[in-house]
Amino acid sequence: MLLLVAMGLLWGSMVYSQPDTAKVAARLAAVENSVFVDTAVRITLTDGITLSGTMARPRQQGAFPVILVVSCYPYEHSYDKKRCIAWADSGYAAIVVFARGREHSQGVFYPFENDAADNYDIIDWVSRQPWCNGKVGMYGGSYLGFTQWAAVKKLHPALKTIVPQASVAPGIDFPNAGGIFTTYVLRWLKYVRNRQYVDTVQMTNTERWNGLVTSHLLKGAAFNRLDSTEGHYDSVFQRWLVHPPADSFWQRMTPVKEEFARINIPILTTTGYFDSDQRGALYYYRMHHQFALDNGAANHYLLIGPYNHHGAQSGYVYKQMQGFTIDSAAALNMNELVSQWFHYCLRNGEKPAFLQDKVAVFVLGENKWRYFPSVEKMCSDTITYYLHKKKLLPGQQRQGKPLELCWSTKELIRDSLDIARNGGGTNGLLKHKSGLTFESDPLEKDIIWTGSPVANLWLSLSVPDADLRISWWEVDKKGKWRLLTSQNKRLSMSVEQGHRHSWVKDQVYHVQLDDAFWTTTVIKKGSSLRLLIAPLLNSASEINYGSSKEVSTQTIADGGPAVLRIYTDDKHPSHILLPVM
Repeated sequence: MLLLVAMGLLWGSMVYSQPDTAKVAARLAAVENSVFVDTAVRITLTDGITLSGTMARPRQQGAFPVILVVSCYPYEHSYDKKRCIAWADSGYAAIVVFARGREHSQGVFYPFENDAADNYDIIDWVSRQPWCNGKVGMYGGSYLGFTQWAAVKKLHPALKTIVPQASVAPGIDFPNAGGIFTTYVLRWLKYVRNRQYVDTVQMTNTERWNGLVTSHLLKGAAFNRLDSTEGHYDSVFQRWLVHPPADSFWQRMTPVKEEFARINIPILTTTGYFDSDQRGALYYYRMHHQFALDNGAANHYLLIGPYNHHGAQSGYVYKQMQGFTIDSAAALNMNELVSQWFHYCLRNGEKPAFLQDKVAVFVLGENKWRYFPSVEKMCSDTITYYLHKKKLLPGQQRQGKPLELCWSTKELIRDSLDIARNGGGTNGLLKHKSGLTFESDPLEKDIIWTGSPVANLWLSLSVPDADLRISWWEVDKKGKWRLLTSQNKRLSMSVEQGHRHSWVKDQVYHVQLDDAFWTTTVIKKGSSLRLLIAPLLNSASEINYGSSKEVSTQTIADGGPAVLRIYTDDKHPSHILLPVM
């Protein structure tokens, strides 16, 4: 246990205290001599493909609960070996297995496509080893979080718990969110598919990628030619682009309704307010609770705090994040919590003391953790604001003429709302060239904003399609803006989920926007709330030029003027709902 805690401090070092890396290294070296390590594990799948991995266990004879990680990120140093040794020092057998085409595994790596079937075979193989006592637990973050959800599409009897952290959900938040692909997608594919180990040189060459993407978009070239601009055709990139909706292609990779219904094992989900895969983590959580039968989600716990993608896996926090000051009370040693969770699920130990209820949420500004029996119980009230001219007005809807937002996709606006979730939030980021702003009166008392706001809008469009960026801000007494949350939305995919429908010119549609990032924070008396609606035109995403053609095939020749109208009358009461604690 002590080594796991030390490794947790090393991997997830808090900004408030740095670990003594020399002592951790010395402890690892000492432990390595007391455990059995096999760096040449080979697992043959039912289709004959062999996967590689690393395993460690206590040297004494016996069968142990097993900690399993399935990864697509092999490094050329001994990171995974150290991770296994740390678990073995705590009395577990631990194994890291690499997906097809990664490290020494056979086959070709097609991200997300083979994990469900392969992971069942992996768990079956592990469960039959003499060093396994029949109990397997999985953990890990990002893609490693996805592999756990893939594994429970067909739940193996030996799999007793999963700990998905910052879990990506293919077709939900990566490689596209709401049908919108990002330019990062190709960069990530090169990182994991260029060679048998991760291509860190490619991934960290930010200057090259920024220049490549900017050059490509400024030419007005089609997004599906980005790999040609990079210099190498990418078959996976091209295959993904023809599936912008969350269609059956993506649904084969993770549980669907009937499979969520059968998941009845304890689960600990972790994510963060600034986690790029927050939507994925919360998607799995919500689907499990929605479809689980016979109280099968009763032991599904959720932890969410002021973490970015890395912090949601380690408990690491920055002192400043996106305009927020983060208190040290938010920092956790996630490895220690995971260790306690496995002791609870695999060894019939006590539930971790930190998990006082099913939902643990950190309140920014209040600087403490709060606990609730469910997400629904978090919100004690909802504040409704109606859109009227440039105001957010409480109370009844007021008559108003449609508000117009005009832009031209041919101008290729570098809109300042291209905000990294882990930075910024200052006035300098708001020099956008087009957008509609709505602001409330100053608050008469403090409120705790929690969860995701919902926008019910009645809209019309002069072109078949558009991508919007909707963001919510706090404006303090001094006039300083702070980003609370945001979301991107493709209008052609906003009416019927999973299908794209071009809009009829000037026809009025009702759109509900309800998948903004979750934030929980105190908003002080005297501050006002600001809603900003703008076209999504920046170098982080593919550009929707507004035609009915598949967006990835559109070029600047398909672009032109666009007019969005927001209706604010009695028949079309555009409004937003803000959940408060």
